Amino acid sequence: MLKLINKISYADEEINAIIAGKMPIIQGLSDNDLYKFSMQQAVLLGMTPDGSCKFTDLDTEYSFTDRRGTKYPKDFAKAVRRQIELMAELSLTPWELDGFKKMPWFKRNYLDFLLGYRYDPREVTVAQKGNKLKITIRGPWYRTILWEVPLLAIVSELYFHLTGQKADENIFERNLKRKTQVFNDLNVPLTDFGTRRRFSYRVQEATVLYLKDNCTCFAGTSNVYLAFKYGLRAIGTHAHEWFMAHQAMFGTRLANKTALESWVRIYDGSLGTALTDTFTSDSFFEAFGNRLARLFDSVRHDSGDPIVFGEKAINHYLMHLIDPLSKTIIFSDGLDDKSCVKIANHFKGRTKLAWGIGTFLSNDVGVKPLQIVIKLSRCRLLGSNRWIDVVKLSDNPDKHSGRKKAIAHAKYELGIK
Repeated sequence: MLKLINKISYADEEINAIIAGKMPIIQGLSDNDLYKFSMQQAVLLGMTPDGSCKFTDLDTEYSFTDRRGTKYPKDFAKAVRRQIELMAELSLTPWELDGFKKMPWFKRNYLDFLLGYRYDPREVTVAQKGNKLKITIRGPWYRTILWEVPLLAIVSELYFHLTGQKADENIFERNLKRKTQVFNDLNVPLTDFGTRRRFSYRVQEATVLYLKDNCTCFAGTSNVYLAFKYGLRAIGTHAHEWFMAHQAMFGTRLANKTALESWVRIYDGSLGTALTDTFTSDSFFEAFGNRLARLFDSVRHDSGDPIVFGEKAINHYLMHLIDPLSKTIIFSDGLDDKSCVKIANHFKGRTKLAWGIGTFLSNDVGVKPLQIVIKLSRCRLLGSNRWIDVVKLSDNPDKHSGRKKAIAHAKYELGIK
């Protein structure tokens, strides 16, 4: 373990090189979460269930939000910009391509596209006013979709470097050993979801390596680069933006159903995990009828009370005469070992469970992690000058995203007070 722990430390000259834009934070084109690639393929190859719109015709705008109102140091935006420029040099390597080819749901024409894909820094605007940071991404959906996760990883890692905060190796080692023992005792499949708010790439890498060797229930990682590098399973399906884009095309009431039907049409049963809280879980389950509930293998909880959600999911399956033990509930909202124990004890023997854990694994090194997100904010169809606001209505109101008027309108459509 100590050999792995040494990997999380940076020499001062390395930190200076990262800040100066001479050493990249993002390790490769696949240093991203799997669901970004699965959604990108869906955007490139898919269309709405009624055939009325090709997803390649959609322009998108994403916005950065710091939920904690972090004060960023002087010239932080310039350091972010330098890292963005480095990303333009990334391209898919032969060994990364071989990794993608092993996942049968990726089509040959998509992988040909990915071979030629290059990040275009012109799609990203970074500005700083005082200690406030603003990031906007704008361009065709099939291109801009890959920016979110690596940009968040860049902001997170740069923040700790520029504020002089270092990872405490003793805390990291002690906590990771303790957590691993708890997870082994629970024996519930665990996936690393830590890319977007990791302390650094090295911390996430050391975490994944330790779990690979010591966690008997470790299922894999959402980070494609690490999965390919260490022979792990890459895990992920879709994110909130998939549903939010359908909101722009079909309105809030139809967004969940059309987004799920689009996914089934493209993947034909593969990647069968449905995200549930883009417009509240109650709205999701209204759209998640018998056919869809049977087609999708699992549902993912990402906000609100996990016990309440799990009960809703089990009752929904029972209502449709589906055995809850034939399905999996993936819990992924700010989990720690204590909350996992509580959830596992409550649902023991009633349904299959899985954990998706991010910051608690990749940024538990003695610092206060950032609370940052990048969410889809507006969409526009090709040839139109009209931008349509989109929103996320989480089961936790503090995690709502979007403009106030758009949130109010979406709530009205769904009858939410």
